[in-house]
Amino acid sequence: MGLVALQEVSRLSGVSASLLDQGVRSGLLAGLYRRQHGEVYFRPEVIALAAWSTRLGDDVEAGVVTTQEGVDLLWERADAIRAGLRP
Repeated sequence: MGLVALQEVSRLSGVSASLLDQGVRSGLLAGLYRRQHGEVYFRPEVIALAAWSTRLGDDVEAGVVTTQEGVDLLWERADAIRAGLRP
């Protein structure tokens, strides 16, 4: 599967395009996207990462993990995807 457009990742993952853009700007998604003709396209793995991050956010809100643990887990998972350790 090739790269996936921002709006499609948003639709499939349930994560807003603005939140995905924030992930690009923060560096979280570095190496997991490409800009072409002014548009952002993501590696397909970002769909699962974005959907997982929503569940992680729910766990933070429920107090299952702290905010800092949630941030650390999100960055660790993105790093693992970049390293090819997660699909």
